[in-house]
Amino acid sequence: MKKSTKIYVWAWAVAFVIITGCIVWPSHHDLATDPDKLGAIVNLRLPDITDSEYEDNLDRGTSGWDFYGYHALFSENISEECIAEMERRCVEDSGHWSKNELEGYYLYTDNGGADGLYEVGCAIYKDQAHVGYLISEDEGIFIIVFLFLYIQTLLIWGLVLIIIWIVHKRVMKQLTQK
Repeated sequence: MKKSTKIYVWAWAVAFVIITGCIVWPSHHDLATDPDKLGAIVNLRLPDITDSEYEDNLDRGTSGWDFYGYHALFSENISEECIAEMERRCVEDSGHWSKNELEGYYLYTDNGGADGLYEVGCAIYKDQAHVGYLISEDEGIFIIVFLFLYIQTLLIWGLVLIIIWIVHKRVMKQLTQK
């Protein structure tokens, strides 16, 4: 196999890995719409959710942000190990975790990192949690545009490789006939 073809195959492999990653990696919309994914949002083992009240703003007219909120009741109180872990995080990761001793909850917040495409706030009590999730409608648009342009480039590149192969075959055929 020619070097250019090997590089082309590897470029498609990269596209496949990126597409697979987009499918496997949960989006913020996936996390925000399912109260059962609360543990994934805060990266903790929490009790199962027995009941939840859910709301969103998806019926709005105009806004660049989707809002998801819910109040979830746990099937049992959170474990002492979970409380100890939240205490540890309040000390070691105070940028995301804090404790409100007066009202009896731990607060997890995340302002979306460098891209700022989401904001999440989660108040975790011993027997329940309140979650508010704002997500930009632009979430995922950058990777979609990148993948679109990348695949278009690969298709054009493949077409050029085919044309080069055809021309090469014809030239070689003419040279062997002489």
